[in-house]
Amino acid sequence: MNPTIKEDFNFSSPEFLKPTSEEDMKQGIDGWICGVPFAYRKRRKSYDDITIRYRRKNGAETEYIKIIDGRFRSLIFFFDFPDKIIICSTTSIKHALENHDFKIITNTDGTTELAVIPLTILKPLVWKKD
Repeated sequence: MNPTIKEDFNFSSPEFLKPTSEEDMKQGIDGWICGVPFAYRKRRKSYDDITIRYRRKNGAETEYIKIIDGRFRSLIFFFDFPDKIIICSTTSIKHALENHDFKIITNTDGTTELAVIPLTILKPLVWKKD
């Protein structure tokens, strides 16, 4: 399970459920809200785009592959930035990936390539933090 999600969500509430290991590792589910599976990513810096793991140097499967082939079951993505929360549908992310509306960057340690999708393409819900 995503380590930051344990800190940011109260899974003792009946409306918020933890995923099984299978859901977490193979289906991209970080939790359930009122029966709806979601993915959650916490970011240390704010950007005007979101990133999805595209390729890993060690060959491990990525979000990109799972989203494209339909095994990624979370319906909603939450991106928690310091100044805002971005809420995207996985469908809009999949359309951007299928249409190649992204660029590829390599993370700072060189182990992972990331697909960078501008928010202008996704048109997500944005909640500004005070």
